[in-house]
Amino acid sequence: MTRSESALGDSHQGSKSYLMQIYPSSEPRVEADSKPVNRPEIDIIAVHGLDPLNNEEHGLSTWSQDGVTWLKDFLPHHHRVKPLRVLVFGYNSSAVFGASTAGVYGAAESLINQLFLVRKDCPMRPIVFVCHSLGGIVVKRAIVSAHTTDYYRNIYDSTKGVAFFATPHNGGNGVTFGDVLVRICRAVTGNARNDIMEALRRDSNIASHINRDFARRARGLRVLNFIETKPMAKPFLGIVVDRNSASLNWPEPAEIQVHMEATHRTICKYSQEDELYKRVSENMVDLISWAAEAQSPVIIATPPLPAFPTPDPDQFLPPPRYEERNLSHDSLARQSTASTSSYANNNDEFRDKGSYLFPPSPLLGATMNTPQSYFEGESSLPSRPLPVWPIHMLPHIPPLKTKLVPRDELFQSMLASLEDTGTVALYGLGGAGKSNLAARLAYWQIERNPQISVFWIHGGTVDSVSERLRTIAQKLRIGLLVRDEKEIFKMTRDWLEDKKHGRWIMIIDGADDPAIFKQCETSDHDGQGQSSLEIRTFMDFVPRCSHGQVLFTTKTYSAATMYASRGAALQVSPLSSSDALQMLQNGLDNSILLDNTSMATELVTSLHFLPLAIAQATSFMNRNYVTVTKYVEKIRDNTVLADLMTRPQASNSNAVYTTWTISFKMIRSERELAADLLAIMSFLEQDTIPISILEDIFGDTLDLIEAVGDLKDYSLISVCSKVETLNVHRLVQATTQHWLRESGTIEKWAAKALSALANHFPDASTRSLQSKCALYLPHSLKVLQSSHFNQTNDLTLATLQSKIGRYHHIIGQ
Repeated sequence: MTRSESALGDSHQGSKSYLMQIYPSSEPRVEADSKPVNRPEIDIIAVHGLDPLNNEEHGLSTWSQDGVTWLKDFLPHHHRVKPLRVLVFGYNSSAVFGASTAGVYGAAESLINQLFLVRKDCPMRPIVFVCHSLGGIVVKRAIVSAHTTDYYRNIYDSTKGVAFFATPHNGGNGVTFGDVLVRICRAVTGNARNDIMEALRRDSNIASHINRDFARRARGLRVLNFIETKPMAKPFLGIVVDRNSASLNWPEPAEIQVHMEATHRTICKYSQEDELYKRVSENMVDLISWAAEAQSPVIIATPPLPAFPTPDPDQFLPPPRYEERNLSHDSLARQSTASTSSYANNNDEFRDKGSYLFPPSPLLGATMNTPQSYFEGESSLPSRPLPVWPIHMLPHIPPLKTKLVPRDELFQSMLASLEDTGTVALYGLGGAGKSNLAARLAYWQIERNPQISVFWIHGGTVDSVSERLRTIAQKLRIGLLVRDEKEIFKMTRDWLEDKKHGRWIMIIDGADDPAIFKQCETSDHDGQGQSSLEIRTFMDFVPRCSHGQVLFTTKTYSAATMYASRGAALQVSPLSSSDALQMLQNGLDNSILLDNTSMATELVTSLHFLPLAIAQATSFMNRNYVTVTKYVEKIRDNTVLADLMTRPQASNSNAVYTTWTISFKMIRSERELAADLLAIMSFLEQDTIPISILEDIFGDTLDLIEAVGDLKDYSLISVCSKVETLNVHRLVQATTQHWLRESGTIEKWAAKALSALANHFPDASTRSLQSKCALYLPHSLKVLQSSHFNQTNDLTLATLQSKIGRYHHIIGQ
């Protein structure tokens, strides 16, 4: 085994990448006046996948088993194969995928640079890449880079085929592409949480763009997809990259799918020439033979979308449509020669993430038959800047989104409502997963239709809404010389409603305060003090049209019905018990932590089946190696439960308490009685709280009815199946008391709850009131358990205890 003849030296040492020739042992000598003997006709480039240990030999061991490397020991000696040169590319995959998926770019650039150096004496020799798992993403990016760089263009022209072994090309079976990447990381790393997994979660959208950009440059390429069919037993149970994910869905012969009775790890390891290996070798030899005979493509400035293989119309859409007005001949010329990376510079959401986000203009590489009259009178006018399209203004969604059990039924209902009405509002308790569903919709739309634009707007404040609307206008190059902000918003709305500009979806997240959308505070007035525009609300600036969709998320039903019709207001409830248990299991990095099933059920119940709360709990258990049993024992104390809910996940600044505090403050500002009601209820038993108790304490008034309605609107309490009773979850009680503790009023409200029950506990000696005593009893006993009393409460404590004792005495207990 020798290194290639390039001046790479020992560049493979440490964390550097290397390109190592493993077959033949050296280049064949060329004698004078004679042809070289068995000079290679094909270059095989093997690229490994993820190796968290950064083993220097992983580049070779990926293709080896029991000391046998089939790429050098078997394949070159096949009776039908052309003479080969086999090179192995090694790189620090943990750094490449761990720092950021964008690190793939560096590995891809290193690959094509080193490949260029070793091919100086044979620049047009056909190339076939062979890659395993995530190594396929490096290869795809390398092919795209070779296409877009003239210096390396001969590598692109020489690339004839790629053999992918269990490489993910997209999502599958109802999961996102990010889900698949995390599954690979878990399978390789032994299910341990690490930076690589977090980076793959965070940047999965970038990797999916690389896949789509590769498809656009795959003109004339042939692909073998070897698909795993055996589940892994340890550490990941199941198929890692399933058929849906491992398929490009190109027509044959552009793509040949080969199903292998192998796991994700063993699919590329063969120590003997058995039937399974023969399936690999025969398909590989066919691909190599075709590559040796294929002609190099004609070099054009910028190729169109791939003519072969024919793309799936639902997967690859035509290039983006651009504004056709106010274009000078010079601006078109500049457009047709500019690098696609110039578009990236105009998109802050994906700055420095590569030209793959911005497909070539339809004007590139094409003959313009536009009549000269089209440009008459415009050559002397300044050209209008072209808008970037598509625009992807996406949220920084935490890893929670990749852990959530897919709510397929709710997701499908949301899609159906959007298709039917164009506008949908999701509402529910903070932490129930509304934003994650919205993010899932955004990524789903992009994967299904790369040319759709996504506008994510933070709807929490007037400033945040205004800022995002301004950003959209800037990206669309609208109103650059207009000073009136409301006029810019109106122009943006009108532009998006114009069907020729393409499809879009607008997501307004966290629109909890309807007042923000009822009045726009940025109005301008003319000299006579009159409004210069008729439009006065942000709702008027939200575009509505058949080619666009709008999704709101909010905590309250009342706000949801203001944004959308009642039928399009969908509640996002906490998870079912089974889904919550599945999420808990999926979130734990080590199965040892899930030591007791009954304790797991108690845990998710204590956490109100809330995705955000479950994510916080699993994050704490993973980080501190705490078992489910130990965690449950801790949170049986409400103070500990509330304290844990204040601690955010490592990758997310939000916690359940942070989310709910916003609701608490809004309730306090809207109706103080509702906040007082919640404070009192936090000291009572959580189930079947009679409304009559609250009426005794606060009075049977319309204000009380509305206060109860406010708490139900925020999903902080619910109506019990029993008439005239309420439920409040223990997690809500614990966080409410933590809120009171932080405000320094916990003792005051504990005393108020004690005093209220002591004063209103019925006289058990009156027979007709004994049934009411039974209603008061569990809540009185719960109040007496509070530790927030002092000596000033002794008399009140004695009064309540005396009434409870008298009741027990009378009924014979």
